[in-house]
Amino acid sequence: MLAHDVCRMDRRQAMCRSEKKRRRLSDNDGMTAGLILHFRNKGDSMQAKSYSAIRHVRGFTLIEVMITVVIISILAAVALPAYTDYVTRGKIPEATNGLASMRIQLEQYYQDNRTYEDDGKCGGIKDPAEKDFTFACVPANSGQTYTITATGAAASGMSDFVYTINENGDRQTTGLPEKWGTASTSSPVNCWVTKKGGGC
Repeated sequence: MLAHDVCRMDRRQAMCRSEKKRRRLSDNDGMTAGLILHFRNKGDSMQAKSYSAIRHVRGFTLIEVMITVVIISILAAVALPAYTDYVTRGKIPEATNGLASMRIQLEQYYQDNRTYEDDGKCGGIKDPAEKDFTFACVPANSGQTYTITATGAAASGMSDFVYTINENGDRQTTGLPEKWGTASTSSPVNCWVTKKGGGC
């Protein structure tokens, strides 16, 4: 092979290597540009989403606030009285149970002593625990009769409630709040009123 042929082949190989290198660089540049464009588009998309989210977040209008206040007021006007009545009814059994228990003790005392009286007071009874009501027993007719009274405590909001029972087991309500009914000592209800409206 002649010398100039060898040189021609060397130049061709060098040109080929140069061309391959140029193509690799061109490909790398294309990939870099593609990545830049990808992240740029992604960033624009995220920015658009963030802007869209911010645009859709808004506060309450005055009308919406007023409507909410009205709804809450209506619910409170209905629910609060109902809850108050429920709590009141839950306190009444302290009176009725206490009166029934004291009557049983008095009857047991009478069986042994033939009188309900002991030194001017009702004998043989132990006053029940007082929380929402106070209890009092008064003997009469030389110890042959008695009246036990349960009076609501003012601190518990029960001051208008008054219940009684006697030796015959007669149950009476002699005091009630205005919305619960009408009862007094002179005009009692002949049962223990435990429901609003005079229900026994």
